[in-house]
Amino acid sequence: MANHSHKKLPNTDMNTQCKIYLLLLFYLLGCKTVKVNNDTYTPPNGYKIHDNFYVDITETSNINWKEYHHWTGRIFGKNSTEYIEATPDTTVWMGETMYDSTLMVDYYRDYKYDDFPVVGITQTQAMKFSKWRSDRVFEGMLIVAKKINNTTLEQDENTYFTIEKYLSGNFWGYPADTTMAFIPQYRLPAKDEVKEIAASAIANFNAYITNCKSKLCKKCNTLETISNSKLNHSENYELYGSPTRSTKIDCRDESFLDVHNFIGNVAEWTMGYSEIYGGSWNDEFSDDSSTTTIFTENTKSCFIGFRNVCILKPVNEITY
Repeated sequence: MANHSHKKLPNTDMNTQCKIYLLLLFYLLGCKTVKVNNDTYTPPNGYKIHDNFYVDITETSNINWKEYHHWTGRIFGKNSTEYIEATPDTTVWMGETMYDSTLMVDYYRDYKYDDFPVVGITQTQAMKFSKWRSDRVFEGMLIVAKKINNTTLEQDENTYFTIEKYLSGNFWGYPADTTMAFIPQYRLPAKDEVKEIAASAIANFNAYITNCKSKLCKKCNTLETISNSKLNHSENYELYGSPTRSTKIDCRDESFLDVHNFIGNVAEWTMGYSEIYGGSWNDEFSDDSSTTTIFTENTKSCFIGFRNVCILKPVNEITY
């Protein structure tokens, strides 16, 4: 196992904390131009696969997880079980697959890697994040629609917003508004959905390459080279100081696909028991389109992350 090293950047905790506050506000209010009672709504970061089924354009990144982690610490306290259970395991960078003490310290903490895929997350943790995200996005929709006031910074462990509390009339005394047409429901993708999304991503890639005449296309002219696998492991380390690359980059520093890094970069959790898909920087390209079940729901790894899918569920179908 090679001990990779690269220049350590200065401490940027304050920079990151400010960014988290701004991004969390955007997470709640980013849908302000959307009419929530018709079919023109697209979930934040969502790409439409077909009617009422969306997939995240990017993998869940470190800064996305920091929003969740910071919220959990603010609501429950940084000594709480909830906060501790939401903490990524950074020691995954010191295992058999990878031995890099710099990434163990910097990968989750340093703003340089904010847009890189979060790792060291179990399937169980990813599922909890998905539920949290559903709550936050619907809370933001209600705020924008002026159905509730923005009490985000006033909430605590007893008064924080959930979909279930709101629909049962137990959120700050607000009556549930049944005129809301739907609620965004985020979760991990099912195995059959993975195949559907992969087919869309590959078709998108083929269409792009067919029509592109730039120098970039000469380098990124096959799915093997665009996918982040062992084929470009060393190149990514040289460019980014990490075997992963930004969730927004498809090839080198370019971003041109509708759904980024669906094949390669990090393997991703599904909602099936212990299943991952997509391959990673640690896999040969031949492995990258399969689902694997050799892991458990509590596995943590430096090459496993996740992304959400979203359906728009009618309010009258929500159980609580």
